[in-house]
Amino acid sequence: MLAVFLPAVICEEEAALGEVIGDKGVGMAGYPPPSNVVEHSKIDLDIRDIEKAGSDYALAKTIYTEGKHSNSGDAKRTLQSFSTKYLSGSAQQEPMAKLAYDFWGDWDYSNQHLLAVMEPLDSTVYGDYKTGKWGSTDDARKQMIKKVLKFQTTWLYALHELEGSWSKYNDESKTDEERYGIGGAVHAFDEYWAFYVGSLEDGSVESDEEDGAGLGYGPYIAAEKLATPMGTD
Repeated sequence: MLAVFLPAVICEEEAALGEVIGDKGVGMAGYPPPSNVVEHSKIDLDIRDIEKAGSDYALAKTIYTEGKHSNSGDAKRTLQSFSTKYLSGSAQQEPMAKLAYDFWGDWDYSNQHLLAVMEPLDSTVYGDYKTGKWGSTDDARKQMIKKVLKFQTTWLYALHELEGSWSKYNDESKTDEERYGIGGAVHAFDEYWAFYVGSLEDGSVESDEEDGAGLGYGPYIAAEKLATPMGTD
């Protein structure tokens, strides 16, 4: 299964080798992660709360830049960091990141776009959200926040973890435990799935959310919504 992944660079966010993994966590969209990625999966709750902030863009920006539900060690994991991750380092070698940079001209293109919407700012690249038509109604701004967060910010970072899984799996300089163990390729793949699917796709039904109905908040909802018309459900 791992052999079909995209070419990769080493994932920098990883469980330490030999780390004692706690509760494995619930299954997400039918996949029960072998490693503990419960906190990772909660990033979808930040997306949910940003969407629910509506036209309170100051609140939306606070959640986006400071984080709320997803812990990463002693700090909060932030959606903004998913984009600014690409401002330096090996992540810039990832194929999808290169494609995005070639198109937008910014490594943190989704961050630049979201800040333009939330501030608001006028941008020759991302739109005039302060004085132009894009900022003239809340409808456009809300839709851009929703779509950019799910299908650019979170999706690209999920692919970053997938890249890391492929890299660990193929790194022959590492021991088998480092490559295939719970802290290696497996954990990186679980991180990918946690960010892609999110915590709400766990078989239960929360407020305003129904598993399998495309009413979650991670990038996975696109697959749910399109499964029926494309005949893949």
